Amino acid sequence: MVSSPSTSADHGARRVRRWRPACRPWLPVFGLAAVAAAGVVGGLRSVRWTSASAPVGSAPRFERFDAPGKGYHGFDDVWRLVRAWADADPERVRVLDAGVSAGGLAVPALSFGAAPVDGRSASLTRRSVLQLGGLDGRSQCGAAAELHTAHALLRQLEHLSPDLESVAIPWASPDGLARVHAGGSRSGRDATPVDDDEDGRVDEDGGDDIDGDGLVLEMLIPDPEGPWVRAEDPRFLRPASPGDGPRFRRTIEGHDDDGDGAFNEDGAGGLALDRQFPCYWTSPGDDGSAGPRPLSAPVARGLAGLVLERDVVVAFVFQGDHGGVAFPRAIESAEGAGRSDDVHRRIALGFMRATGRRTATWARPVDDGGRAIDWMNDVLGVTALEVAVWGPGVVGRDGRPMPECADVGLRSDHSGHALVRGPALDRTQTRWAHWVDDVRGGAGFVDWHAVDLGAGRVGWVGGWEPRTVSDPPEDLLPYALRSIPTYVQQVVAGLPRLSVELVRVERSGELVEIDARITNRGNLPTCMGDTAHGAPGEIVVTLDAACDAAILAGDPEVEVAPLGGHEISDTLRWVVAAPPGAALRISARSRRGGSTSRELRP
Repeated sequence: MVSSPSTSADHGARRVRRWRPACRPWLPVFGLAAVAAAGVVGGLRSVRWTSASAPVGSAPRFERFDAPGKGYHGFDDVWRLVRAWADADPERVRVLDAGVSAGGLAVPALSFGAAPVDGRSASLTRRSVLQLGGLDGRSQCGAAAELHTAHALLRQLEHLSPDLESVAIPWASPDGLARVHAGGSRSGRDATPVDDDEDGRVDEDGGDDIDGDGLVLEMLIPDPEGPWVRAEDPRFLRPASPGDGPRFRRTIEGHDDDGDGAFNEDGAGGLALDRQFPCYWTSPGDDGSAGPRPLSAPVARGLAGLVLERDVVVAFVFQGDHGGVAFPRAIESAEGAGRSDDVHRRIALGFMRATGRRTATWARPVDDGGRAIDWMNDVLGVTALEVAVWGPGVVGRDGRPMPECADVGLRSDHSGHALVRGPALDRTQTRWAHWVDDVRGGAGFVDWHAVDLGAGRVGWVGGWEPRTVSDPPEDLLPYALRSIPTYVQQVVAGLPRLSVELVRVERSGELVEIDARITNRGNLPTCMGDTAHGAPGEIVVTLDAACDAAILAGDPEVEVAPLGGHEISDTLRWVVAAPPGAALRISARSRRGGSTSRELRP
């Protein structure tokens, strides 16, 4: 990791002064109309390929990168695409070693940037943008979003900021995503054997297709002490309150394979990778899915290693079915108040504007420990967000996001289900009911129906079909993915980017007077992420003079306070004794804003 800029107390006998910016005009994170129209990445101008600008007899570079096909991609398809991208430009695109899953699947990963990559040390000199697809092991649409996002950035490879690297990991949880793609378990866990029921055996009681319909869905087991009851719309379940009934226990469809009186309590796998990171991790959890300790899963360790090797500025984790953006826990609480909180919320607002969705943020459960975005934000100071490609209001009848429907009541004539006496649906369930009835005509939900469990016991099988609420139906996937790559491009375009501006350079004999300012040409502040753990985020500015020159006035190194988007510092002044043509260099660097320099020979 690139260390944070030093404070004045760290410089010993060196003279260091802090300069405050002249103004702090916090502009919106995205100039959306301009950025979207220009397709700018890294804040540089967009280039439209013409016969004059394209190399004669060859295709433009961006056309060398194969586009992801339509629909969902399997493990082998993803790897073929990743290797093809690396082969198309081996100097600037390379496959990364992100580890091997518990099930023996190598994690597809690559890095790329405008500047050629020369070995592992390059990651220490460049800022990184990290994108993880489907870390939860369930969101295959998150994996698809990352593939399309990586391709969009590759197409703009020529125009990425030279000090910027993109790290793309489209299948961050290979074991779980492979099961989802094959139509199997949607638990999201990897292939680590876990003795869920602590009976000395592992993976002996998993799901089964009891009713023979080709699907393994959910199952309700009648139990007077069960935690669930049917809601007023009987397709949905709600937590039971005193006096409610009948009550049920909820599990995956299947037999009591191990004959212990419980059903499907010890299925195949494993560990949930997005509960494996060492932040707010408290225990393995009731089902053991958080693991015996943080980073016990090999893929989690590999991903953590990739992050620790780099100066990651912003990270996107594409997963979830809430259709919005989830913040790290510290941002949702008072601990995250301040500038870091503001940066996250501005990026979330940019998501809402770019996608047209009405819901920008989504609060995760407070007991959801071990999440990657919490670890990256709280421990490393990375601006990290969870972006859900799919959710109940993402696609309406016309393919555009649905309006908010909090005020839409249940309408039994749409669903065909008479309302029953039971708890009312919560807001999310109401939105899903509205979507499945009004957009999908009721398709995608298998009504609860009785099944014989043996020994005189009866269960109820039903629930959401695959690729309905956890992932969009394949025909709706293009609508769900729409604007996601553009949104990430806009965030990358708005990252802080330093520039040295010369205000005045005057020579009088051997004396040279220099006035300069530091400009942040990005839309986001140079301190983004640093305030998560109290780092100041200053910009260090140095003036290096040739051996035949001497600085007579002004400090050779000064610290400029963090700059907001498009903000300009106060004027920095030096007087230098230098012969004509002597080389002078002004450099500026910050942890999140990158570095820049400008040479002058007055």
